[in-house]
Amino acid sequence: MNNLFPPHRDIHGTFDLKGSTVGRDFKEENLESNPRATLKDLNWLRRNLHLEFGPAKRQIFISQMERDVRLLQRLKIMDYSLLVGIHDLHKGNEENLRDKTLQVFQPGGERNDEPQSNMLLRTPSKLENARKARELREIIKKEKPIPMDQSSNKMPEDIFERKHFAFY
Repeated sequence: MNNLFPPHRDIHGTFDLKGSTVGRDFKEENLESNPRATLKDLNWLRRNLHLEFGPAKRQIFISQMERDVRLLQRLKIMDYSLLVGIHDLHKGNEENLRDKTLQVFQPGGERNDEPQSNMLLRTPSKLENARKARELREIIKKEKPIPMDQSSNKMPEDIFERKHFAFY
């Protein structure tokens, strides 16, 4: 799973919404020991939170959800989640949560396995895929993720790439 939140903003609250209330609660008393926990549908409802979009963004959002649901139906997958990250404008980025809470996992170090753009590629066999999966599992057992602030990789500060997105 990748971090999909904007790299130039601290995310102060996270919700995993499924549109159901059955078993969809994170115990509020556990927030003291785990303030960065991903909350759920009942937490969202108790806080009386909601999303506000103008008509154009609302249509983009609804249209994307409908496409997602059609894909999941076609694949016969029943599970759907909407991950909502909240950036508190009053807090801004002063807590530097990105470097403190995000972790980087680079199995095998910082190799560049990207093929050259002019190379022809073939589809790997099932045996090759199984071997690569075994190798990756072994590497994962040995290596642990490290906090972003201890990594040579940093989240980009430049927001240029996202400026043209509907939900920038």
